[in-house]
Amino acid sequence: MAIRDARSGACFWCSGSWRRRSRKASSGASDTAAFIVTTARYSRPAPSNPILTVKRVLIVIDKRRHRQRDVGTVMAETQIEWTDATWNPVAGCSIVSAGCTNCYAMEMARRLQAMNVPKYKRLTRRSGKRTVWNGVVREDKAALDIPLRWKKPRKIFVNSMSDLFHDRVTDAFILKVWAVMRATPHHHYQILTKRPERMGALVRSKIGEVLPNVWLGTSVENAAVTGRIDHLRTVPAAIRFISFEPLIGPVGAVDLREIHWAIVGGESGRSARPIREEWIDEIFDRCAMHNTAFFFKQWGTWGKDNKRRSKKANGRVYRDQVWDEMPKASLAL
Repeated sequence: MAIRDARSGACFWCSGSWRRRSRKASSGASDTAAFIVTTARYSRPAPSNPILTVKRVLIVIDKRRHRQRDVGTVMAETQIEWTDATWNPVAGCSIVSAGCTNCYAMEMARRLQAMNVPKYKRLTRRSGKRTVWNGVVREDKAALDIPLRWKKPRKIFVNSMSDLFHDRVTDAFILKVWAVMRATPHHHYQILTKRPERMGALVRSKIGEVLPNVWLGTSVENAAVTGRIDHLRTVPAAIRFISFEPLIGPVGAVDLREIHWAIVGGESGRSARPIREEWIDEIFDRCAMHNTAFFFKQWGTWGKDNKRRSKKANGRVYRDQVWDEMPKASLAL
């Protein structure tokens, strides 16, 4: 079986981009094979020494029925440095601010649609040469019980392919997601939203509880959206955190009182916007002032010296070390 890139037509099997892993289905069936598909975009010149832009997608193929199962209904492995796994009970989103412009999830949704994954069909549209969200948001009830089947404790990033607090996700569905998190205290859930005002309103009015294993956060990419931090500060949560990624502008002297964790990272990809060390310095200093854990995820495509390289080449070293600080729960009310 060969799956081809929708644009290039490159066969992932022939290019050596498949790695087969034996895995038994949760039902115990022995005839289920798991593959990790590495979708790759080759730079020029190729193919002698291709530079790969890698996205990993887990597809489970049932040999008996020769059908693909949605990546969201099995297990999502991830290379995100600050988490262990992703869980996507919702798919699809809308662009709300500058940080969304080059969102990896839009292109990933396009690729998953090209691979006939039903959950991700018709979530994006073309805008010039770019793939962008079309505003369709899909609740996936079949994905709700995934964490219940994971026995090993994990840090789980909730909705890496959407925003749980998007206005098209119903209150009733969010409450179902909350019930799963309540029923699995051995996991720690990390929820990021660009809509912290709705998150706060719902937590206070309908959820009405602080779960020690649920971390609530918001994304802040530049000074234009630092107001999200004020909304987040009012949300009852065991841990409140901010993702300053992609950091595409200065955020100034942000108030990090009652914020327990800050993730900072530069943008990566062909259209990546540069990050500046002085912007990171501002956040680092505020973290030190407010005893906020600091996690530096990456420089991204643009390095400390403002030169363009691969994300891997630019690395994760800031101030001569790797910063992997994690937050401590406060059960803040």
